[in-house]
Formats: sequence, structure tokens, C-alpha cells
Amino acid sequence: DYGTLDVLQNVLMFGPFGLLLARALEPRPWRPLVALLVGLACSAAVELAQLTVIPGRDATLSDVLANALGAALGAALWVRRALLLAPGPREAGRLAAAATLAWIIVVGGTGWLLRPSVRPDRWYGQV
Repeated sequence: DYGTLDVLQNVLMFGPFGLLLARALEPRPWRPLVALLVGLACSAAVELAQLTVIPGRDATLSDVLANALGAALGAALWVRRALLLAPGPREAGRLAAAATLAWIIVVGGTGWLLRPSVRPDRWYGQV
């Protein structure tokens, strides 16, 4: 029922892992790729443990992919930190446009998700 939220949580959960991994591999240019592969391997190990060892947990491929994506995005944030922290005029305009678009999506999505839901069946009251 909460698949989108689950994917978003997994991406956000592995983001700091990828960021710190890219920081540890600082002088190398292939940091995001390494973060993606290490995030994929760690996530696969966690899901394999959930499948075989931990009772009551569901292992899914979407968790593996979302965790690896989160690690890669965290590494990409670290690599592009100079652009994000001190952008030039052109990059600042692009970042402002992206932030505005993200804000519109969040506000519009919140309004869409919080709309009233009327069930088609009969209503009844009970004391």
C-alpha cells in the first residue's frame, strides 16, 4: 500500500552512506560508480539476510535498487558539493528553478493526496 513511500525512505536512508563513501574515496574520479556498486552489494546482503535469517521481514528487489540509487545520489551530492554550496550566477538560476519546481510538486502533490475521499457505499452511524 505504501510502495512509493517505501522506495523514498530507502533512497533517503542510503544517501548518507553514499555521501560518506564518496568522501572516503576523495581523490578518485569514479566515486559515484563505486558508491553505487557498494550500495548495491550492501543492500543485497541486507535483503538476503531478511530472506533467509530474519523472520517476519520481506525481501524485495525494489529495496535493493532504491538503496543503491540512494548511495549513488549521496555520492553525486558529495562530488557536486562545490556547485551546490557556492554556485555561479548561471548555476544559481538553475538551482532556483529546480527548487521552485520541487516546491510546486510538493505543494501540488500534498493538495492532491489530501483531497476528500468519498466512499461509494452507504454511510451509517453507530453509537
